[in-house]
Amino acid sequence: MADTMIRGMAANKQVRFFACNSTDTVEKARITHHTSPVVTNALGRLLTGGVLMGAMCKNDTDKLTLRIQCQGPISGMLVTADANGHVKGYVSEPEVMLPANDVAKAVDLGVLSVIICRRHPSGKRRDCRGSDLLFCNKRPDSKLCGSGRVVQRRYIRSECRRIYHPADAIC
Repeated sequence: MADTMIRGMAANKQVRFFACNSTDTVEKARITHHTSPVVTNALGRLLTGGVLMGAMCKNDTDKLTLRIQCQGPISGMLVTADANGHVKGYVSEPEVMLPANDVAKAVDLGVLSVIICRRHPSGKRRDCRGSDLLFCNKRPDSKLCGSGRVVQRRYIRSECRRIYHPADAIC
């Protein structure tokens, strides 16, 4: 099955929703970068978040970059996406040996940066930047270290406004 995305509106166009299945994209990234299971899990989550956030961009020419710099063994990840569903990603350390569901230990403390690049019809480029600390939950049963929830809250609350809400970054 190919990757799919569903977009929609509800409540008289006051609510937008997005959902996607990105299994094929994550599998392609795993094969391309030769990642271990825990790194595949972490990068897959960031790739999926990038696709969903990219779909929320206002213009077809907008580009979104998500960067995590962290103290964990992964040390960093970078994802770039656009409004048309194209996404690519990179991880600094692809062969981290931890249990597949232990993304929190693989990432540990870090900084999440979100950059949205917009091109206006006049050709001028405008970058919107924001960053915040990531505090990953140390519980091994944690499903998400926090980056997915943080990214989505940041983007929904502030499209080109200041993106500093440290309380939201805590898992």
